Amino acid sequence: MQRLDDRILHSASDLVHFLECGHRTTLDLQDLDDPQPKAQDDEHAQLIQRKGVEHEKRFLQTLRTRHARVVDITEAGRGNALRAAATLDAMR
Repeated sequence: MQRLDDRILHSASDLVHFLECGHRTTLDLQDLDDPQPKAQDDEHAQLIQRKGVEHEKRFLQTLRTRHARVVDITEAGRGNALRAAATLDAMR
């Protein structure tokens, strides 16, 4: 979740968090206005992150193997506007 000008942008993860626990959404919204310190990543958290990245890379390769065309939005560059435009273009 992030604020862009006067709008709040929600990610897919934000929607999952809401479905799992509405209170988390309340806390995330409060954090936008009053950011709280984040805990340091320990070895366990870093391991989970590495495993997640590895899984995503394998899954992306599976998609590329199974489908003729897979669009990688990260190739659109940095910035929400560029990525949003690339996403809409890919869906069309």
